[in-house]
Amino acid sequence: MEELITLKQKQEWREIYKQKRYLANLSIISLKIRLEEILSNLLNFSKNGEPFFDQTIKMKGLIERYIHVDEEMNQREIYESSIKNPGKYLNKYTNVENAIKAWDNRKLTEGKHLVKFGKKEHLCQMKENGNIRINPASFYNDSSLNKAVQDDELSQTTMLPKGTKIKRQNSNSEFEEIKGVQNLSMTNKYTTNFYVYCMSTIYQHRLFDDFNANACLLIYNEKIFLDKFLRILKNYYSEWQLKSENIKYYDPFFPKPPLDIPFNKHFRYWYQSEYRISFKPKNPADNLDYIDLEIGSLNNCSELILL
Repeated sequence: MEELITLKQKQEWREIYKQKRYLANLSIISLKIRLEEILSNLLNFSKNGEPFFDQTIKMKGLIERYIHVDEEMNQREIYESSIKNPGKYLNKYTNVENAIKAWDNRKLTEGKHLVKFGKKEHLCQMKENGNIRINPASFYNDSSLNKAVQDDELSQTTMLPKGTKIKRQNSNSEFEEIKGVQNLSMTNKYTTNFYVYCMSTIYQHRLFDDFNANACLLIYNEKIFLDKFLRILKNYYSEWQLKSENIKYYDPFFPKPPLDIPFNKHFRYWYQSEYRISFKPKNPADNLDYIDLEIGSLNNCSELILL
């Protein structure tokens, strides 16, 4: 059994936060959004389908962030649903029980597989013929997509440290500080649109609901799959810049520059443990259409799991 984070450690984090309330200027709405992002990442389900928040040592960074939000809310006398109430997610995750049955007792070697969640009809074609649709990064900046998918992949916003000052040049060509500005942020825009194909490096029962999926393709031999996929891409897009690796997740309040935009995502998506294949044009382009590829049967490296 994994070691739990102690009450003493949590209290130490609470006292440290009181000395530097970096969330003090956040609006109540923004504070509640951050709380939900953290709790969503901590959410897991037992073998019996019961929701719980993982508070083991491996979640140390997220638990510390939760304590900070909780303390900020205490300071403002705001009392929200907390880490003691995982049951509120039961109505959202209605497919977990079916997912547990569909998964059965499969065992996986960590780091040796990929999982693609989606619709049965699409994943059947992917398994049998290797039919794959790849969308441009701009496709995902669509508010009609569900929250697990929707994202502005072409820009990243980070928060500037509390106390950061900004100045403007006046009519005398002198720089004067702009007073009263709070919650300063900086947004970096990527120089070109690019293509992206996303998978998960883990299987979780909750991901069927998160991705509005009724099936997943378990790629149990990622080497065979990636060899086929990347070979086709190199043949058709030989002059494009191709890269494939695990996504890194950043907290806008604690950015670690420089951020490689195609392979860095906001920490709200951390629970997805994404593996990404990305390729971008040699010359910058704004408008890209989707691409349909056929890489050949995946019957020798994958298994289709249906709800």
